[in-house]
Amino acid sequence: MKAGILILIPILLLILTVSAAADPLFESNEPLRITLTGPFKQVFRERDREKRYPAMMQWGESSELPVSLQVRGHNRLKKDTCSYPPLKLHLDKENTKGSLFRKQSELKMVVACKKSYFDYVRMEYLVYKMYALLSENHFKVRWLDITYIEKGKQRQAPGFFIEQKKRMGKRLGLTQVHKNGIPISQLDLHYAATVDLFQFMIGNTDYSNLQARADADCCHNIKLMARIEDESANYVPVPYDFDNSGIINARYAIPPAFLPISKVTQRKYRGLCVANKQLADSILAFRKLENEITDLVRTDTVLKDRMRKRSLKYLVSFYDILKNPKKQDRIITNACRS
Repeated sequence: MKAGILILIPILLLILTVSAAADPLFESNEPLRITLTGPFKQVFRERDREKRYPAMMQWGESSELPVSLQVRGHNRLKKDTCSYPPLKLHLDKENTKGSLFRKQSELKMVVACKKSYFDYVRMEYLVYKMYALLSENHFKVRWLDITYIEKGKQRQAPGFFIEQKKRMGKRLGLTQVHKNGIPISQLDLHYAATVDLFQFMIGNTDYSNLQARADADCCHNIKLMARIEDESANYVPVPYDFDNSGIINARYAIPPAFLPISKVTQRKYRGLCVANKQLADSILAFRKLENEITDLVRTDTVLKDRMRKRSLKYLVSFYDILKNPKKQDRIITNACRS
């Protein structure tokens, strides 16, 4: 009996330590065609983040679910920035059983902000895919071909779903930290160094690993996560929301006013000096993945040629810095925040 127990314990430990599989919605990289029928004129006119609007979602040959729509965002919620603000879909879990959307209660949807901004959406989607190559702690995304219908009129546009933070946490054995800010001593410097170098690579300065805005949960454009199996361990930062980055260079994107840069295409390293030891390991990891990261853009068939070439050139300029020890020290390592 004791021998049987001894054999069983390692098996149970293995089961407990293996991350859960991705939800069915995010298991595939194939584009998902969906149709949303709802009061979009009212939604986009009112832009009320507290209000939900009834709608219907269809996919496949005959699958459909009732959903409710809610606008979200900050800069992209403004009418002078976006004709079509980002959306959140709310679903009833009871209705999703047995479907592609099972286990989903709400989904953030990144949409084409304007008709001329389709490439921005695709490039942000690819940025999520880049980070997935670099860290196991990432949000999964699913590309969408969306048809919007209202009173018989149709509009087609691209977009993508972002994995819900609770579902991401369950998949990775993490739970969200509900604090407005944390001291550096509570931050996992290994993952922080990866996040900071990644944000530098894509030219994004609109984030913080340590502090949220106002009374929100930490942090700004970062979800701070704790390890379920070891709550005493330092917190893991997971980045999201990359539309303000230089690799996308959206017309509406501007850098934070407190930084000494005038446009988002100017890179500014915002990593912490205490993480420079971990930074050295991150740099090696980035260099090993150069082909995989650049191929995401180089081989993409959705981006227009101009956007593809410009974004690829931006990535190459990052790797030129990593391959030049003097530039690397001056622009990254010695530019850290103390």
